[in-house]
Amino acid sequence: MLARLLAALGATGARVVASDGQQETIIAAAPLSAAASFSATERLPIETGDLTLSAALELQAAEPLTPERRALAAAAAEIVAPLLQVDALRYECDRERAASRELLQITEREIGRIILDIHDGPVQYLFAALSQLNLLQRQLTRQPSDVAAEQRLAAVIRLLETALDEIRMFMGTYRPPEFERRSLVALLEGLLIQHEEMTGIAAALRVDGTPPPIPLPAKIGLYRILQEALSNAARHGRATRTDVLLAAEPGRIRLEVTDDGCGFDPQEVFARGADPGFHLGLSGMQERVRLLGGTFDLESAPGEGTRIVVSLPIHGGS
Repeated sequence: MLARLLAALGATGARVVASDGQQETIIAAAPLSAAASFSATERLPIETGDLTLSAALELQAAEPLTPERRALAAAAAEIVAPLLQVDALRYECDRERAASRELLQITEREIGRIILDIHDGPVQYLFAALSQLNLLQRQLTRQPSDVAAEQRLAAVIRLLETALDEIRMFMGTYRPPEFERRSLVALLEGLLIQHEEMTGIAAALRVDGTPPPIPLPAKIGLYRILQEALSNAARHGRATRTDVLLAAEPGRIRLEVTDDGCGFDPQEVFARGADPGFHLGLSGMQERVRLLGGTFDLESAPGEGTRIVVSLPIHGGS
């Protein structure tokens, strides 16, 4: 269409550009070489509706357009508008998706910082307090004392030990692994080994096909989704086994997690939010998949276990 417009107007180049106020993007150009070196003679705004983008039709000509040709160009800009709205909406969606993927990486860095702060702060203080209490307990056992006080002291020590164990488990579970260096298969295998060691629940990974290089946001997303699915199977599903399938498909990567737990009614959980932690965990998985432009399917019923299927688009390993 731009080529025909050039002929009608006697112009040497034309292009449609969109801008979000910070960055300008060329939607279409004719001839294509005009995109590389372009000096606009005329710039006509294009209505983009309610989108946050501004747009214009730019024309390059040897001399200024006559009023008649400028009117023709303005009419052409109105014709271009509906087509541009589709392209602009796609551009906006791509921009939001890129921002979401960057947010996932930022979140992982923040988790790493939080883990380090917990280790260097509260854990050290709790360990120091526990050491002092153990010393006090040994002193009390060497001399007559209040039995009730000794029992209360022992109870405090047990509480502190439990708190330290839970914090260490949390840190071990959520400490970000080396996402950049390790392959997705290696990351998932390590997660399953950790899960078996911590819960005693058998877990197996099967890989179908050869996974291509996975972009970092998708790698992080699949790891965290599997982590949440394993946690749900152990804590809420009372599963005795979990099977994981990672399948490479043309342009996509699919993760399936199936457990033999007690199952549940998905509609009831999402409608009533019976267990806030469980509900938030499922919602978090769905949100990660949405940010990565994938699909999320959940199959479960009381007494029949649970199956989660996630499919993400793969556009390269960058």
